[in-house]
Amino acid sequence: MSRSGCACVAVAAVFLAGALASAQPRLPKETIPQDLPSEIRALLEQCYASAPSARGSAARTRGDAAKSLGQLKEKAAPAVPFLISMLGDNVGYTESTKVGQTMIFGLSSPGRHAAVALGSIGSAAIEPLLKVLETAEGPNRDKAALALGIAKDPRAVPPLIEALAGQDARLRSEAATALGGLNDQRAVPPLIGALRDPDEAVSSAAQEALRQLTAQKFGKNQARWQQWWQAHKKQ
Repeated sequence: MSRSGCACVAVAAVFLAGALASAQPRLPKETIPQDLPSEIRALLEQCYASAPSARGSAARTRGDAAKSLGQLKEKAAPAVPFLISMLGDNVGYTESTKVGQTMIFGLSSPGRHAAVALGSIGSAAIEPLLKVLETAEGPNRDKAALALGIAKDPRAVPPLIEALAGQDARLRSEAATALGGLNDQRAVPPLIGALRDPDEAVSSAAQEALRQLTAQKFGKNQARWQQWWQAHKKQ
């Protein structure tokens, strides 16, 4: 093999090792409690899948398991620590969704499904999610914001507003989207400010969040939003 070929193999090996390192929950599989309901325990074990199965890739198996845990809602509360530790599972795979007669294809990951599941579980996941949002780094914070938006718990409003002013554009975008679903007037002024965010995804998310919160359609016209807010905010 040529020197350049060896170098490519070495780079691929490093990349694969990094992917595998984030491909499962960080909590050891052995810490799954033995006394959990059998359905929850079985799904948690699938969250550690490392080999392809009949349903597809190992990542898809892990993502489907997280999705199924979310469908159990509050019954899956014992799974919260494992789902939190799964947020960093960013191994992507393609998913399809049928909208009417059209199939829409998009990229997902086990970590994103874990976030949606945590939001669906609700109250038991709020404090752990707030800790991730306030102390973690990188994409885990984005996913915590996504989950908090789904959970719709008012405790999330102040930290999401703080995240909206952060340095990470992706986090700002997720925070804006989450605030749009929380139906809390405290979010309106910071969202109006975010209309001027230099990142297009953030300003667009803020615009949509304001529409959700107020049922008004002023686009990204910050002056009109401020005028409306002054006239309608609750004292």
